[in-house]
Amino acid sequence: MIINNYDVGFQCADIIAKEQSKPTAIICANDEIAIGLINRLTSLGYNVPNDISVIGFDDINIAKHYIPSLTTIHYPKFQIGYEMARILIAMVNGESVEQNTILQTELIVRESTSPVK
Repeated sequence: MIINNYDVGFQCADIIAKEQSKPTAIICANDEIAIGLINRLTSLGYNVPNDISVIGFDDINIAKHYIPSLTTIHYPKFQIGYEMARILIAMVNGESVEQNTILQTELIVRESTSPVK
């Protein structure tokens, strides 16, 4: 059975709800997981961000339109593809390539997070 990212977030919320000690914030591997998590937490009676802050990763378009709008980490998808192609071409041509490439990310603070109470 294939489980999509939204369902992963949904299932994580069920696990969190069963824990005696609840987290104050959760950082998800991507925005779809975060949205599934928020939906399920809300249906279980939690308030995001007042009870639990949620952060996604990848800044998909719906993140800014979702309610609450999703705090997320934006990363340069186009630049990642460009750098990977450049490195691959250099390797095929027998050229040396740098071992590490650092690209900038940006925290986009929206409504799904609040200060710890």
